[in-house]
Amino acid sequence: ATRRNKKKKMQFPGLGSIIVVCIVMGVLCAAETDQPVICSGASAHLKVSELSFSPDPLQKGKEVHVKFTGNLDEQVTGGTVHILAHYLGIKILDQTESLCKLAEQAGQKCPIAAQPITLDVKQVLPSAIPAGAYDAQVNAIDQNGQEIVCVKGKVKIA
Repeated sequence: ATRRNKKKKMQFPGLGSIIVVCIVMGVLCAAETDQPVICSGASAHLKVSELSFSPDPLQKGKEVHVKFTGNLDEQVTGGTVHILAHYLGIKILDQTESLCKLAEQAGQKCPIAAQPITLDVKQVLPSAIPAGAYDAQVNAIDQNGQEIVCVKGKVKIA
């Protein structure tokens, strides 16, 4: 039998969920490090106006509380959210999720009307993930292939 040397991607159960919660519709929580950078184009449909999170810094095995306010300028009936995350330069997460599925986890349901949006989400950060700085980027695309929002930044976990 031939043994294959396959590169294994680091897996951290629940990390995708917490990144999505922290990014809810494209908002990245940045604790103790660089503030998130909006990488959206001028025609993006979600404009984020306010963000708060606790605790600061984020703690493994503890609840993360994220609140944000923004304005959605079109009705969203579907779409995708692409999440990319690196830890120590190693890609640990590269996935695309249904926007409506993630919105439902954050208390919204599709269709989401064009309106001001306020979300208040709580989720436990998995204790199995290593402490350190994570680089993450999230791109949300609507049902028509148009950009809703793009956000990138660092997430520090103690």
